[in-house]
Amino acid sequence: MLNAIYLRIKIEILKLKNAKVGIFVIKKISSSALKIIKLFKEYFVIELFYEYEFILNAIKHYLVPGHELLFFLEKKKLLDCYKIKESQLPKILVINIFID
Repeated sequence: MLNAIYLRIKIEILKLKNAKVGIFVIKKISSSALKIIKLFKEYFVIELFYEYEFILNAIKHYLVPGHELLFFLEKKKLLDCYKIKESQLPKILVINIFID
């Protein structure tokens, strides 16, 4: 938790280093720390990011294509359709978590 005491220490470090921006990645913030941020907002830009904003579920991400196992005939149709050899396909381990 970002509390007032920790935040005051970090603001003093910002002052010593003549910094104008402070970035904090936090789980929670106390109400007293929020008050301190309001007091110092004319001197510093203080940005808060919550940890959950950085958590990425790689399996459910929209850029990850669907993965599925193909039976022999399906694989043959795919290879014929794209005119490629089996050795040209990417390899996926049986234990891969992306396979449905």
